[in-house]
Amino acid sequence: MAASKEGFLEAKHEGVALLARERAAASFNVRAMTHLLDGGEEATAEKERVAAMVEEHAVLQASDRYFVGRQESLARAMQKFKEIVRLTLAAGLDREDGVRMYYYVNEPMPTSLHHGMFIPTIQSQGTDEQRAEWLPLAAMFSIIGAYAQTELGHGSNVRGLETTATFDVETDEFVLNSPTLTSMKWWPGGLGVAATHCVTHARLMIDGTDYGVHTFIVQVRDLEDHTPLPGIVIGDIGPKFGWNTADNGYLAFDSVRIPRNQLLARYATVARDGTYTKPPHEKIGYGTMIRIRSMIVAGASDALARACTIAIRYSAVRRQGTTRGRDGGEMVVLDYTMQQHRLLILLATAYAFHFTGEYMMELYRRLQADLEDNDLSVLPEVHATSAGLKSMTTTVTADGIEEARRACGGHGFSQFSGLPYLYTWYVPAVTYEGDNVVLALQTARYLIKSCRQAADGKPLSAGVAYLSARPGATCAAANPADMGRLDVLAATLAARAGEAVRAVTGRLDALLASGVDYDEAWNHLMVELCAASRAHCEYSVVRNFAAAIATVECPDLAGILTALCRLYAASRIEADLGSFLAQGYLSKGQSQWVKDIVHATLAVIRPDAVALVDAFNFPDFLLNSALGRKDGDVYVGLVEAARSAPVNEHLRPIIDKSLFSNLHIPSRL
Repeated sequence: MAASKEGFLEAKHEGVALLARERAAASFNVRAMTHLLDGGEEATAEKERVAAMVEEHAVLQASDRYFVGRQESLARAMQKFKEIVRLTLAAGLDREDGVRMYYYVNEPMPTSLHHGMFIPTIQSQGTDEQRAEWLPLAAMFSIIGAYAQTELGHGSNVRGLETTATFDVETDEFVLNSPTLTSMKWWPGGLGVAATHCVTHARLMIDGTDYGVHTFIVQVRDLEDHTPLPGIVIGDIGPKFGWNTADNGYLAFDSVRIPRNQLLARYATVARDGTYTKPPHEKIGYGTMIRIRSMIVAGASDALARACTIAIRYSAVRRQGTTRGRDGGEMVVLDYTMQQHRLLILLATAYAFHFTGEYMMELYRRLQADLEDNDLSVLPEVHATSAGLKSMTTTVTADGIEEARRACGGHGFSQFSGLPYLYTWYVPAVTYEGDNVVLALQTARYLIKSCRQAADGKPLSAGVAYLSARPGATCAAANPADMGRLDVLAATLAARAGEAVRAVTGRLDALLASGVDYDEAWNHLMVELCAASRAHCEYSVVRNFAAAIATVECPDLAGILTALCRLYAASRIEADLGSFLAQGYLSKGQSQWVKDIVHATLAVIRPDAVALVDAFNFPDFLLNSALGRKDGDVYVGLVEAARSAPVNEHLRPIIDKSLFSNLHIPSRL
């Protein structure tokens, strides 16, 4: 909107110049940082190629998303899915490109779990024969799969699931039933509209014996007319807080029969005569869950990075207040230290989570290789690590998106900012794949076990080696420069985690020794247990971030990444200084150094703030934000978006004329 027929609405485009000034101040090569984040120049090119494909297809666009109701949103999502399938097959794209297309379409879809859970579960838990039968059908979209685990009455407590699969030795079939109202599958994406099949979790019953929860492949809809099969009760659960382009559904079974070979039997088997062979480890089926949690950790970085991109770009062009800025005009909001504290710490967190996500995905790949060789030794550690990091990173990211929205002032409340949608799109992550409190407690259980092993002099894995350290140690930093070293900051966070784990372990043992039941004692200590888990995870993030920086060869990139790691670590210490002082690890003087480090590092990062969000390389169509647009022309973006609203073109028909029919109001007063 360079000019308007209403002359007084002519735009100044100041934001364009302000962002150009910000970019000119960068201390590093933005493109090089993008390549580092993506995993290389070739990976960046692949992402940009797919992004361009999505951007040029009108069916895949969502520029008018904020004006569309649920019914139309769901219909559009199915159209987008069909277009993705068409493009994937026509262009011969591989599965990775298909996943990238879903990413750039940027909305939950009825088919999201087809790629995200259905296929990976069959890959990880199916036999070679089952993989050969089902994966080609899924890859060609001849069938659409969902992942039906969560029930109306049970979510995080997988062992409490009620759906049953009873083996009928006469017919060589399993008979699936939903014995209670609360045993209905409830929430799985894809069930509402799209899915023809699902992998479902049910209690395996043989001759009256309950062998626990196992995974089965079940067809739920006819492949010809898409109607529910006999015995299947299925549908959509209705509108939600967000994710209204996804068909989260319900599913109940009434004596639904499936062949015996539809029990995913890579690890647990049922023979023709009903003989059951259990898996080598009770948590062997956790592989898919760990994969998804690892992806969620990586996804936390991406979502927080989007929020930071929008809020930081906007804060770099928004002028406000009576304080004069560097150019004599009103100060840009990002030059206020409070705004820097709000946003640059979130930016550092996004980078920290990125490298932690990479660590988790590598850990998962190593786990899969070990599982292929039936080596289960690292499974408990990987399970505990993925649970804790999923819990911590998603909580921080959800809170961070909301903080970024608030940092944008009144305009952050507009859907056109992109932040309300981003929040409702992301916030389910604190619940799906395990409630965050429950997952934090799973990590705490592993930490307590490790603490007891340390007390017995047993070796520990590197991630929890700090539990072998001598209690009562103090910080050795002799000056502010020492305090700001990454190894010292990491050691400080490790000391807090060690103290928290040892303290809660001691309290638990004392309660047990006094005769308190274990479950009661555990319930009594849940707040401290979650705090110990959080402390461990914050240390882990810094440890992984610092390790990643050590591999970066470019000095400019390593320098700014070191500043980001320093800011993240010091801000975590600053946020909980009371604990460090109470345990005696930090002195009063050292605690002041930590505060000074945060303040000084904000000033170091501030000139690179816009360049750092540019490095995430989000195209404008993905952010879908007037405030976060790359050219900085935020006010033009807001006005154009508002004037495009359908309500502004059809205002009069919205008003019930009967309200005015007897008032004889002239058209103009």
